[in-house]
Amino acid sequence: QCSLAVSFSCLLGRMAPRGPGRPLVRVQLGEQPAAFHQRPVRTTKQAFSVEEDLDVPALGPAEALFCLTRVPPPSPWIAVFGDSLSRGVFFDIVSVLNRSARAPWAVHPGHGVNYSVECTITEARPPTNRTKCGGFEQELPVPAPGRPLAPGSLRTPAARGAAPCAGHREGPCLRLTWRLKTFTWEPAFDVPSLRALATASTQPDVLLLSFGIWDMQYPPGGDPDPKVGLGNFNTSLRSFLQAFAAAFEGVHRPRTLWLTVVAVVAAKLPAWKRPRMDVERARAYNALAAPLMRAAGVEVVDTFTSSSEHPDLCKDGVHFPGIVSKHHSQLVLQALCDPLQALR
Repeated sequence: QCSLAVSFSCLLGRMAPRGPGRPLVRVQLGEQPAAFHQRPVRTTKQAFSVEEDLDVPALGPAEALFCLTRVPPPSPWIAVFGDSLSRGVFFDIVSVLNRSARAPWAVHPGHGVNYSVECTITEARPPTNRTKCGGFEQELPVPAPGRPLAPGSLRTPAARGAAPCAGHREGPCLRLTWRLKTFTWEPAFDVPSLRALATASTQPDVLLLSFGIWDMQYPPGGDPDPKVGLGNFNTSLRSFLQAFAAAFEGVHRPRTLWLTVVAVVAAKLPAWKRPRMDVERARAYNALAAPLMRAAGVEVVDTFTSSSEHPDLCKDGVHFPGIVSKHHSQLVLQALCDPLQALR
C-alpha cells in the first residue's frame, strides 16, 4: 500500500488497468444512459474480495485519508446528504479509516435501519413518520505526513454543538457528516438544508448525494405505473437541481457526486413493494438522471452495475450491506482521489 505521505503516481499506479480491456474503475462521469444496461447476473454466492472480483483496488486507511484530504482546505468537510444507502457508504468509509473493515463480509452496525449510536438528530419524516436517526458526524485529526494513522482515530466530536473540529486546533482535521435525505425533492426540508450548507461558516468541500429509491417506493398516490413514478422523479430531480444551484450561487460550491439508484432485487422485496420497484425501473431512473446530473456539474458514481451483478448479496431488495456497499465506498474514494475525474 501507499504510505500516508502518498503521491499521485503511487495511487494512480494502483488504479491502472490489470491487463487488456479490464478497466479498474467503474466511475464513469461522462457515461451515457446505455452504461446502465444490466450485465449478466451472478446467482451463485461466492467468497470474493472487493479488489479481485469487483475490479477496484481496496484502498487502505492511509490511501483513503489522502483521497479525502487532497482538497485545498487544511481541514476538509465531506458531507453526505442522502438515503440509507449513502449512510451505509458513510459508515463503510468510517470503517476503512478506523481499520475495522478488513473482513470482506464484515458489516458496520450503521447499516442497520435503527442504528442510533451517537446520533446527532432524531426526527420523524414522511411518509412513514417513524422516528429515527437523521444524522451522524465524525472527526479525525490528520496525522503529519509520514506518521501512521492510529486505529479508531475517527470519532464523534467530544462536545455536542461545538464548532467543527474544535478539539483539533493544533492541526488539520477531517470532518465527515451524514444527513438523511429521503425523496429527491422535499422543498420543506431540502431548501433549508441546502441553505444551511451554503451559509455555513465553511462550506462543505465535497457533497455526496443519494436519492431516487424512495421516489420509486412511494410513487404519487401509490400508482404502480412505471411512467407515473418516472415522470414524478423527473420533475422532482429538476426542482432539486434548480434549488441546489440557487443555494450555492455566489458562494463556494462543493465538488458534488451522486450515487446512482442500485439494482433493485424484486424477489427479495416485501410483497407490497414489488408492484412498484424492480431493476428495470432502477435502470430507467439512472438513465434519466445521469445526463441531468452531468449538465448540473454533478459527478455520477455507478452503484447500479456491481449491485446488478450480485443480487444474491442483497439483504432486502434494496440494501447490499457488506462487500457490495464496501465496493461503492471504494468507488467514491477513488472518484475523489483521481485528479482526472473532476475534469471529465
